[in-house]
Amino acid sequence: MEQVTEELRQKIGKMCDERLRQRLVQAGCRKADVCRFESADLLAYYAKVLLAETAYVPPPQRDDDVLLWRLVKKNAMQKRER
Repeated sequence: MEQVTEELRQKIGKMCDERLRQRLVQAGCRKADVCRFESADLLAYYAKVLLAETAYVPPPQRDDDVLLWRLVKKNAMQKRER
């Protein structure tokens, strides 16, 4: 989240958990996966999704992050093709 601009950080910080879940599902995450995330995880994952449009996303360090990492990479590639 530290790589996100101050403006985006404020915008994301104001979002409720349900809205963050919606945004992650719209980005391609599975609803079942996002429902088990806590607030801090939702913020971190959504920040990664936003950053994926313009920045390199390093491979995950935890097994829980593998699916999201693959999804973010796929989403970024699709946006570049447009």
